[in-house]
Amino acid sequence: MRWLATLPRGIWMNLEERIVAEHNEYRKMLEKLTQTGIEDADLRMEVYADLSMRVEAHERAEAQTLHAAIMKEEDVRIREIAMESLEQERIIRLLLVELRKIGVDNE
Repeated sequence: MRWLATLPRGIWMNLEERIVAEHNEYRKMLEKLTQTGIEDADLRMEVYADLSMRVEAHERAEAQTLHAAIMKEEDVRIREIAMESLEQERIIRLLLVELRKIGVDNE
């Protein structure tokens, strides 16, 4: 990816590590949600609200920086990866909306 070559290696590695770390954190938060029961409604709501806020901010940042740069790439395969990532993020947003509709006091 040509645009990556314009970034100093340390910055790219830090960005990559941060994205991976954030994705791992979101997985842990989702696991925490699935491991709680109705009796943990307050905890569920807290985790859900935190997860939703973090995912939304993360998606905006990726869309404005990473995805925007990748979509300018001439290599179709790279653009396809970006499109796949955007689709996954769209699905995550839909799932978070569905979780909100279900409510924290349902199994």
